[in-house]
Amino acid sequence: MRKTSFPRAASFGGSAAERERVIEESLEELQANLQTVLTRSANGEELRIWYSAGPDDACGLCWLLAKLHELEQHGPVQLIKLPVWEYGEGETMMAYTGWGEISPGEWGRYLSLTQTAKPALLQACAGRWKELQRENAPLRVCLNGGLQSMPENFYDSFLLRELERLPEEFLEASLVGNVLGRYQLGVGDGWLTLRIEAFCREGLLEVAQDGPGIRRRLRQHSDWASL
Repeated sequence: MRKTSFPRAASFGGSAAERERVIEESLEELQANLQTVLTRSANGEELRIWYSAGPDDACGLCWLLAKLHELEQHGPVQLIKLPVWEYGEGETMMAYTGWGEISPGEWGRYLSLTQTAKPALLQACAGRWKELQRENAPLRVCLNGGLQSMPENFYDSFLLRELERLPEEFLEASLVGNVLGRYQLGVGDGWLTLRIEAFCREGLLEVAQDGPGIRRRLRQHSDWASL
């Protein structure tokens, strides 16, 4: 994550100085963890990467494989992709958007899905990541199984669709929750709240009653569809 985007995506409070300190400490920890992974891989250790079809995981996978491709040598790289769905008990079916929905104690049963990342894949990911960096778009999404650069308003249609279902005044959490639950877009609430903030700046919405986080009450413009 770019340092400049961290304050917008992070959901913590405190003073500006406190937020800056937390960001700096988080970035330092992430850099140290990355260096540990690269060093151990360069020494021949096997690396296992758990990922899903979501855009965050796809970006992380492509970025990390590009980093490994830069090494003179590295150990084996094993990939385990989370199934989009699977059958549950009885006549049920489970759909997943990320590994966070799977209990850590259950991860072992997915080891049979392991695939070895061959050099051709690392090379392809390195090339694609360079293209994405050059495009430098504010948003990256997964379309037809591939990462694509998109404008920041790419997901706005889903928010607008749900606004039509809500009353004139509503909880921000209701709008965010409805979009996440209904469409399974693979994005988190942080990005949606950023777009809602943009709606407020553009006059589509206004704050009716302030509150912590997404507990605010918002009011729709009387004729937002024409704006």
